[in-house]
Amino acid sequence: ADGSITVVETFQSLKDTTTLPGGATLKFDSAEGPKPQGTAADFLVDVMAVMAKTKTTIVFDKSGKAIRVNATADGLDELDEPGKSLLQADLDPQRLKDIANAKRDEYHAEPVKPGDQWKKETSTDLGQGAKFTHTAATKYVGVENRNGVNLHKVTTSYSDINFEQNAPAPGAPSIAGTEMELIDGGSTYFFDAEKQQVVDSNFKLHVKGKITLSVQGMEIPAEIEISISRFVKID
Repeated sequence: ADGSITVVETFQSLKDTTTLPGGATLKFDSAEGPKPQGTAADFLVDVMAVMAKTKTTIVFDKSGKAIRVNATADGLDELDEPGKSLLQADLDPQRLKDIANAKRDEYHAEPVKPGDQWKKETSTDLGQGAKFTHTAATKYVGVENRNGVNLHKVTTSYSDINFEQNAPAPGAPSIAGTEMELIDGGSTYFFDAEKQQVVDSNFKLHVKGKITLSVQGMEIPAEIEISISRFVKID
């Protein structure tokens, strides 16, 4: 045995609420399936339905580094464009491996005690080559009893936010400049030492600012506001 560990991830349920420009809202609940909502972005609901069927297999070496990733999604080939290409990009093995290793790098390499804090440069992937980079200030709070189980609590706050787009999709505008403001952002997770995994986590990031788009040699000023919330609970 080489000490590697294989982890298989699937969705037990998936709920998403997306607010579109103009105030329209898309809602999806995997328990109910996709429902037409009368917007030009309804294809995203179909994407969510396929995403809910995603199976991701990650192989970690003995140091905890992700070395191989494979993701499949039942119904992906039947998706219409542009939804199919969007989900294919999100399930790209190299992208998923980079995300897994970025999460690993957020952990402290040495044992910590309650109250210890550390900072690292981290990022939040937005898909299609775009991401927020930020400084993460992390604190080990200590052991907290939740529903009769002792869990290790860790909190993180973010600062020094920036927007990057390394490789825009063909035909998409590139980013010539940004000026971002962090409105709110942070995360909390609870680690179960017995199960050797994070069993409860939440993440939020609310950013607004100005960007300059470059389209066929022309620079176009624009404003951007993105709010992301994620909650994960593993029983």
